[in-house]
Amino acid sequence: DIDPVGYKGFGAFALVGSVEPAVNSVKIDHVTAFPPGSLLQILNQRDKLKNFTITNNLFTAGKRQVVGAGGGPTNCTHPRDDPAEALNNCMVDPVFTHNLIIGGTGKWPTGNILVENAMVAGIRSFQDGHGGDYRLCRAQDKDGCKQPSPGLKAGTDGKDIGADIDAIDAATSGVE
Repeated sequence: DIDPVGYKGFGAFALVGSVEPAVNSVKIDHVTAFPPGSLLQILNQRDKLKNFTITNNLFTAGKRQVVGAGGGPTNCTHPRDDPAEALNNCMVDPVFTHNLIIGGTGKWPTGNILVENAMVAGIRSFQDGHGGDYRLCRAQDKDGCKQPSPGLKAGTDGKDIGADIDAIDAATSGVE
């Protein structure tokens, strides 16, 4: 749950700030997150980030998608309407692939699945990203699925895109 009001934040999934030395070797893999503000906020005015990998995730793009976290026109994320160009401006050969992105507009890196809403993404119960059942639909069924998700077995590793909710539930069972 990424709630900018409840948690007094920006509603961003990830805020990447890099000054000196440049951040490197970041990997975000098999995450499920629905940021209302932006998917990525990047602050980098010096060397490009190296070894930055974002794969196999289930995201909403957020209202602002990929944006600068400050720095004005010198920030690497300009222009604001092109996530692929912003990533390439900020990072050396970024790997951003095999993600299922809900509501993404503009040009995203190739190899991602872009859908307009959670129903097309095949999420069991989205509830606007607030406490739903974020398992991917396997077929049309009585639990609210209208169609199988395009994220099934679509990861770079042949697994479903997004977090393994069943494994998380098993690992946290009984934890208070």
